[in-house]
Amino acid sequence: EFAPVYRAFGRMSADLATSRAALEAAQRRTAAVLQNVASGVVAFHYTGDILLANPRAGALLGRSVQLPGASLESLSPTLSPLVDRCRTFFVGAADDEAFDIHVQGRQLQARLTRLPSGAVLTIDDITALASAQRVLAWGEMARQVAHEIKNPLTPIRLGVQHLRRAFRDGRGDFGQILD
Repeated sequence: EFAPVYRAFGRMSADLATSRAALEAAQRRTAAVLQNVASGVVAFHYTGDILLANPRAGALLGRSVQLPGASLESLSPTLSPLVDRCRTFFVGAADDEAFDIHVQGRQLQARLTRLPSGAVLTIDDITALASAQRVLAWGEMARQVAHEIKNPLTPIRLGVQHLRRAFRDGRGDFGQILD
């Protein structure tokens, strides 16, 4: 009677070992991706405890996040708007929320995504992009202003050309043309 139970236990133990190995491999792949991704990634539990943070998140948030045991409240006081946004997201019903935030002179684009036990915050530094967009906007405005200045000058230029031609040709009605 013990032989089938012993074999079932052996299969179950082998299945558990295979599952554990697959889980550890998936965790190593995820950790490798998070280490090298250009975005900052922070996973929070609903209690506010930080479960996971990649190095880029620490760089963008102005400090390295200490794990385990760190919490939203342990972040720098300059990040209080971000902490408030996370707390509001936790009690809300939205599954996804994107927003911009300014941290230490940089413009960050952030997105909160709900998980079953918390949320993931992804952060991208868009300071250079925002600056480039402002430069492009100023360039476009300068082009439009130049066009508007040029518009009234075109008829003036044509009128002056007509006067010069009439003067050069020695036309008798030059006085009337000048008037």
